[in-house]
Amino acid sequence: MNHSACEASPASFSRWGIVSFYDDTGLGRQAKDLFQVLGMERFLAVPSEKFTDISLPNWITPLREETSRQELESLLEGLDGILFPERSYWHPKLLETAKQKNLKTVCIPNWEWFRADDSFWKWCDLFLCTSAFTERILNQLGYKNTAQVGTHPIHLGALQQRTIQGPAKTFIH
Repeated sequence: MNHSACEASPASFSRWGIVSFYDDTGLGRQAKDLFQVLGMERFLAVPSEKFTDISLPNWITPLREETSRQELESLLEGLDGILFPERSYWHPKLLETAKQKNLKTVCIPNWEWFRADDSFWKWCDLFLCTSAFTERILNQLGYKNTAQVGTHPIHLGALQQRTIQGPAKTFIH
């Protein structure tokens, strides 16, 4: 299995973009963490499905379903690749356009929204699997362009400070 096209140290993600929600959902937080920890250049934010009152910071690049192919090409200009959690359908032409611009396309499957039979996956270069189980299932589904990376990074500085009050409780995670 050859992953040299997508093997990278965090410094090499400086010309990459991440595509996801920019909100406080699981996918949004995962994308924010990856963007921050990997030092990525561009955050292509798809409108939140759960929060309608989110105002995006001016450094965020909005990506809407109605974004034209020409606009999409412009949004991807200067990038070496895109990383995205879970879904192939962030934009109907995203993966196809990225491949035509010779960008690397990398997905981190989480299983909640992953559609294994999606025809968009033909444009995905690599699936980064956070467990041996995920990689094994993807291989069984016919995907051989996988790599196991362990857990994805978490930006600890973004976690809110918590003050625990009340009696101590046993918690197992």
